[in-house]
Amino acid sequence: GAEDPQAAAAVAVEEALMEPPVERDRATTDNKLWMGSFDRGWRIRERYRGSAKSGHWSYVSPTGDAFSSAAEAIEGAAAAAAAMAAAEAPQMEGSAAIAAAGAVMAEAPSRPSPAPSSSKKR
Repeated sequence: GAEDPQAAAAVAVEEALMEPPVERDRATTDNKLWMGSFDRGWRIRERYRGSAKSGHWSYVSPTGDAFSSAAEAIEGAAAAAAAMAAAEAPQMEGSAAIAAAGAVMAEAPSRPSPAPSSSKKR
């Protein structure tokens, strides 16, 4: 019998939606972000279905925040670490708070930030 092409398309869409998004492995995640980021819950997933083919990725934090670049994700992680250190700092004496913040920042990723591109075109 002739199959209904619309029904077949609907089934194909449903099957595609059930597939989990493409996700990068531990080695790639640690390489793109920082060593240990995968074990801390960071994931690199395709931004939308099929976007892995064109290199569009989301950098997803353990709390579910998504960043569109590794640099943004690293900045977000460093900001979150600094906020955590600041939240813990009031219970500590001055030098201990500074040491704790330093330890958290040492754990937070650090990558040189890209040089600002000049917007002037000749």
